[in-house]
This record gives sequence, C-alpha cells and structure tokens, in this order.
Amino acid sequence: MSVHTSDTESIRYTACPKEKCNKKVTEIDQGQWHCEKCGQSYGERKLRYILSICIVDNEGSQWVTAFNDEVALLVGKTAEELNTMIENVN
Repeated sequence: MSVHTSDTESIRYTACPKEKCNKKVTEIDQGQWHCEKCGQSYGERKLRYILSICIVDNEGSQWVTAFNDEVALLVGKTAEELNTMIENVN
C-alpha cells in the first residue's frame, strides 16, 4: 500500500475560533476574521489541517480526506506549530 497527496493544495486552513465550529473563516480586515456559519467576526482565528490523501494498493485506489486530529498525528505537529516553523524559515 502507498499513500499519495496533492502537493498543489495547502494542508492548513483558517478556522473559526469558536469551540466546536471549525468552519473556514475569511479575513475581512487585517487581523479580523468572519465566520459565515456563526455570523460573527473575531480578532483571532485557529489554524486547522485538512488533507486529501490517495491510498493505493494492488486492488485499486481511493481518495480520502483527513482532518485536523488525524493529520496532526501524521505530521507530529499542530497546524499552528507547523505554521510557526514555516514563518521562521521565511
């Protein structure tokens, strides 16, 4: 079995900071984020993972989506920690 990912997409997204919402937010002003689901704007956001993975074996292949907790286990870091590492490199 092998696993393939799409290297053209980001594996992180900006999410609503409200507990249990986790929906994508849009930046409306610098440092201001709006969640359409909650209908609220926030001065903060969370970073979360979303990753499309193609699992392949000799029988075929299947694309699946892994979300925040599962990807954090694979990567070994939270999305926030990964973002900090990337920012420090740039």
